[in-house]
Amino acid sequence: MLVLLANTYFKFLVIPFVTTFLVIFVRSASRSDNQRFFMKEDFAFGLEMSVTAILLLLSNCVNIACKGVSDPDLISSATERLLSLSITASILIFGLWAMSTIVRRIGWEKEISMNCSMFNSSLQNQKNHFREI
Repeated sequence: MLVLLANTYFKFLVIPFVTTFLVIFVRSASRSDNQRFFMKEDFAFGLEMSVTAILLLLSNCVNIACKGVSDPDLISSATERLLSLSITASILIFGLWAMSTIVRRIGWEKEISMNCSMFNSSLQNQKNHFREI
């Protein structure tokens, strides 16, 4: 168990994804019952946490690189860790890109349909207004 918790992938990949989806779930579950369970705004909050996780990962990469430069004996292990962290960072960046694409596409579809319905209702209101005159 200790080896799993100390693993770089667990610390910088599993924990950020789990906490991101946990926050999304908590925001959705705490919403009023007369509203939908999931909304696009819930996923927008997860994007901010994902960016924070990526920044923490990159700062850890800088710390590892500094240790490798200061101690020549640690260069090979630092290189291996930086390689694994670069793979983890790539996965996180891809996940962030995928989540932002989903939020953007769903948001534009809803905004377009909402604008069309608002436009149609305003046209209907104008027709009704002219009928009254």
